[in-house]
Amino acid sequence: MNPDLQAKTCSSLLSYAPRADGSLVETGEVLVAPAQGITLEMTSVVRNEGGALCGVVQLADLRRGIVRVNGARLPPERNASALASLVQRLAPMAGRKACETLRFQNGQLMKFGRVDQVNMTLPGKPVRWVDAAAGFRVAASARR
Repeated sequence: MNPDLQAKTCSSLLSYAPRADGSLVETGEVLVAPAQGITLEMTSVVRNEGGALCGVVQLADLRRGIVRVNGARLPPERNASALASLVQRLAPMAGRKACETLRFQNGQLMKFGRVDQVNMTLPGKPVRWVDAAAGFRVAASARR
């Protein structure tokens, strides 16, 4: 999301791998603290539901996450501590279904998300399909 084509940065990068049952394994790295350059990578299972990719927020997925600072993976003890803090903050979301849809709006591909039992309408975020070999990374934009 939020691609900066000149800096080759995004606020998140996602990839998908198909499974035999028709679901997808989604692996994503997300910028969680831009000022500190902290990202979280985690893997979860999603399904296509009426054109939206949906999955249930699982704390077990989060507990297996990888935390990075400026692209460098944290050592195991620091990673476990960072994940424990994130699990504590995100515990209220556990078990809720989250869905994301893509659509064009004003000529731009946008991603819109929603979470069950959260009555909030967030604006869409600009997205772009990028080749894994294109050199994009998750980081704060150089043009901010």
